[in-house]
Amino acid sequence: MTTSDKHIDSKFSKDWAYPTEGVRPIDLYYDKQFYGRVDESQNAVYIPDFSMLGQLIAPSSTTPLFALDFVAKAFNDLRRHYSKAVAFGRVGESTYLNKLEAKKGLVDPNIEYRNYLDVYFSSFHSQLIRTKKEQNVVKFGDYVAEFIAYVMERTAEFPFTRTKFIKSNNSSIATTGLAIQVSLLKPSLVNKDAWIEDSNFDFYRNAAALFGFMVDENRPWTLIADVSSLEMQQRWVDVQEPTAEDIYLGRAQGLSDKEIITALRIETPINGLKYDPGSSSNLFERYYVKSHLVDADEIRDNLVRYYNEFVGSFPDRVMSVEKKCEAFSASTLPTRVEKIRTPRLEANAQEIKDQSSMAYWMELCFLIRLGEEKLFLNKSKYNALMKNANQLLKKKLDKNSAMSYLNKQIIKIKSNERDRQCQNYESCIDSTQRGIEMTQTTAGLIPNTAKTLL
Repeated sequence: MTTSDKHIDSKFSKDWAYPTEGVRPIDLYYDKQFYGRVDESQNAVYIPDFSMLGQLIAPSSTTPLFALDFVAKAFNDLRRHYSKAVAFGRVGESTYLNKLEAKKGLVDPNIEYRNYLDVYFSSFHSQLIRTKKEQNVVKFGDYVAEFIAYVMERTAEFPFTRTKFIKSNNSSIATTGLAIQVSLLKPSLVNKDAWIEDSNFDFYRNAAALFGFMVDENRPWTLIADVSSLEMQQRWVDVQEPTAEDIYLGRAQGLSDKEIITALRIETPINGLKYDPGSSSNLFERYYVKSHLVDADEIRDNLVRYYNEFVGSFPDRVMSVEKKCEAFSASTLPTRVEKIRTPRLEANAQEIKDQSSMAYWMELCFLIRLGEEKLFLNKSKYNALMKNANQLLKKKLDKNSAMSYLNKQIIKIKSNERDRQCQNYESCIDSTQRGIEMTQTTAGLIPNTAKTLL
């Protein structure tokens, strides 16, 4: 099949293959590309830990599968509904959909990002060795300087911050806790078409909607929680129905069953979620963390971690130096090569955290983010933004207000400029150049009194 044929086949599949009638799917390729990975303000978000997860019923899986607690509850209800339908003959024999079982749940976003960074820093270390720039590195500050030069050259093509990683093809909806795969088929037009042509597909997608799930248009074996739906938000509350004794006593008082239920039925929101169908309500505030709030800290902490790994693998800097042999006369002066070893100094993560300037890491983070989004700023605009951010940093005595401010500016500039670059090159801030300038001084990285850390 030629490239042109593949394009036509792909377009035909998108436009026509999925049924045009009935429950509509969710399109993660074009319409909702970052669904679950950004909040309603387009801030990148992620699940920080497993404290608000529920286990999926998956009898054929040897490894426990998880999703957000209310998503797991909805899926387990859907699975019971599906099993009853099979038992009563409402679901016929078919290739894919004669039963419903979870095959894959949440992918830990922290592990996914860490695996990505492992590859990223492995490439950085390889380049240090290959180009012999590793000879410039004896202490943590040397490593930071080399890394800034490295990352600024690649940031537009290869995301580094967690924020850009989340909003890239390197991450997926599997990390949101909102997606459940009921098959492990590989994404392809053949598999997609075979799935939606299954005789039980209509029952499957209708049953999914009944419990608050959308079907992924391009991977129909993936169910995705519709967090704004009435059906899904019904799982946002724990319900305690009146007991038999409550009903008996209520009837004795002349109350109707409806009055008893209204008076004694107790609904308790789980994890502080607010029931508000039609919107995502406060879901992203309760279950997720805005990644831009941790980007600067993670840049610092990851540099310390991977620097120490580098030191573990290459504990000494070895430099070859030519020295003249004193035993010979001045007229001959032959030379010999002598290797000089300098032990590299490990970095103490807590000391770096305590003694380094958050303003430094915040600016470095901002520069990387500008590069990742391919944004160029007027110098006066750049300076004004950094001045405002630093004032917020000093005034609030924490970084969240300052990081939120810079993140909002990036979103605003990105939405206004799209992919346009500044055409007045004399007055534009090139984040790459500014980043390299930061490697030429340790001012701000740590206080002058603590330069020994570097």
